[in-house]
Amino acid sequence: MEDLWLAGFENDNNGKGNGRLNFILSDGKRTTQQSDTAMTEHMMNAKGKEIRKVQIFTSATNRLNAFKFFDKNSMLIFEIGQVTDTMKEVHIEEDEQIVGFRAKLYQNFTCLYTDFSFMVCKKN
Repeated sequence: MEDLWLAGFENDNNGKGNGRLNFILSDGKRTTQQSDTAMTEHMMNAKGKEIRKVQIFTSATNRLNAFKFFDKNSMLIFEIGQVTDTMKEVHIEEDEQIVGFRAKLYQNFTCLYTDFSFMVCKKN
């Protein structure tokens, strides 16, 4: 498998939108969900390989709203979306990296997600 990692996002409101997201991988592949508002690209590039902790923020109805990504020293390396009070934390081991995600679309929206989880694999 090629060296692949989560490299960035598309999001509305200059990266502070509340949950409208497309995910971008290091090889350029991306989700292609459509939004009713303009979305712009926000890249963390190779810093995506350094992720060791992720805070996932959701609404009261379990709709995905935002992420904060941290390195091995718990230093914030990237943030996207609108932070909420409801947060779940995920830890990524030194020999792992995020290579994708799984989610369901939220209600009838085309770029809002629920029931979210990352796909993680061992590094080469």
